[in-house]
Amino acid sequence: MKSLLQEESSVAKAIDKAWDISGKPYEFTVKVLSNEVRNFLGILKSPAVISFSYNPKFRTDKEKVDEIRKVKKDNIKKHQRSKKNEYSKKDRVDHEMWKKELVNDIKNWTKDILKIMGFKVDFTIDTENKMLNIHLNRRILRDNEDEKMFFISLSNVLMQFLKRKYKKKFSNYYLIIHSRKLKDDKGS
Repeated sequence: MKSLLQEESSVAKAIDKAWDISGKPYEFTVKVLSNEVRNFLGILKSPAVISFSYNPKFRTDKEKVDEIRKVKKDNIKKHQRSKKNEYSKKDRVDHEMWKKELVNDIKNWTKDILKIMGFKVDFTIDTENKMLNIHLNRRILRDNEDEKMFFISLSNVLMQFLKRKYKKKFSNYYLIIHSRKLKDDKGS
C-alpha cells in the first residue's frame, strides 16, 4: 500500500493530480485533510490537501485508461482556454525539482523522527522530477491501515518542516513513503 499527499487549489484537482501521479490505480482511497479556503473575493488563501492511498498492483485496464485520457484531454483544453496566468516552462521545471538541500533536510528529519519514535529501520531516498520517494527496508507497523496513516502523517510533518524552514509553498512537490511487506502479509 502506498500513499501520498497532494495540495491543489481544489479537492477535485488534488484527487485528479494524485491519481495521475500514482499511475491511475483502479482502487484507491482519498481522505480530505483540508478544503481550500478562499477570501470573499474568491482568491485562494490556502490550498486543499488530500491523502491519496492506493495499491500499485491494481491498475486500470488499457480501455479505461484510454477513455479517461480522452476525457482529460478535453477538460485540459477547456481549462487552458480559460487559464489567465501561465507560468513559463523554466519556472515550472524549477518549481517541480527536488533540490539536493531539500532532500538532505528530508533525510535528516526522517532519520531523527524514526529514531525518536523507536523504529530501527533503514531507508533510501530517490527523486524523480516532483516526487520524492522514501523506501523503508521493512514494515514498521503490522496493520496496513495503521502504517498507511502513519506514513500520511509523517509525510505531512516533513512537508510542514520544509514550509517552515524555507518560508515558501511546496504545492507541486510530492513526498511518498513506501515499506516492504511482512512475510505473513497475503496479497494486501
